[in-house]
Amino acid sequence: MLGAGACGKVFAGELPGVGRVAVKIASAAGMRALANEAAVLQHIRHPSVVKALGSCWTEQCKAIVYEYLQSGTLDKHLGVVSSTIDSSGRAASSDAGLGHAKSHGKAARPCFNWQMRVRAAYQLACALAHLHNSVPHVLHRDVKPGNILLDTELNAYLGDMGIAKVSSGNSQHT
Repeated sequence: MLGAGACGKVFAGELPGVGRVAVKIASAAGMRALANEAAVLQHIRHPSVVKALGSCWTEQCKAIVYEYLQSGTLDKHLGVVSSTIDSSGRAASSDAGLGHAKSHGKAARPCFNWQMRVRAAYQLACALAHLHNSVPHVLHRDVKPGNILLDTELNAYLGDMGIAKVSSGNSQHT
């Protein structure tokens, strides 16, 4: 199991010819949100939005299959860099600029430094602009670090469209 939320649980899987995938299976309470997510994702194509590869909608199982993003969610990477303030008032990173957190006996993860954060913010801003300017407009309504996924190169992808709202474009939203 990769994770769980209000909508259901997410599992890792393998598909022949595709490779590793993530499969979100709806809980009884999450069926409506998962149906909304499937409806939104079938119309959205953007490099910084998680790609839905398919879905299964039967009495026994309601699920969406997504591309697998190896580095998990952004909230797991924030705060990895341990920095202190030096005597000149500048931040001094304990990783000596190597781009990896000190392992202290654990597997080291790439640090999510400020350059990476700015790149992720830009990628997400592009994804949100695409959603807001698409026809019909899509309002995500749940942007948070736990809904932002990262690939091996720490590129950011907007995910979890469960409470997204589709707007005709006639009304004004911010």
